[in-house]
Amino acid sequence: AETGWGYVIPFAYKSANVDIVFDLKVVGPLGGDPIINRKIAGQWRPTWEQSMGYSYKVTLTGGESGLEPIKFGVEPWDANDGWGSAEGQEITFSPVAGN
Repeated sequence: AETGWGYVIPFAYKSANVDIVFDLKVVGPLGGDPIINRKIAGQWRPTWEQSMGYSYKVTLTGGESGLEPIKFGVEPWDANDGWGSAEGQEITFSPVAGN
C-alpha cells in the first residue's frame, strides 16, 4: 500500500518518539472475513531538514503481521543408507475375496 504525501516541520528528533501506525487487513484470495485485522505501530527518530523532500519505504514481514510462512522441503536422499535397488520385477497381485 502507499500513502499520500504530507508536510513536515524541519526538526532533528533526539529520541525515537515519532509514531507510525498501519491498519493491516489480510484477506484470503477468495475474500471473505479477514484473516488478520489489526493495527501495527512503531516509532522512529527522523531528522527533517528545511527545503528537503523525503520518501520512506516500510516493509512489513510475517513477524509484524502475526503470520509466518509455511515452507515445504524434501530431505536429500542418501544413496549409502543401506537400501538397495533392483531392476523392475514382475509382481503378481491376487486380490483377497471380499475386498
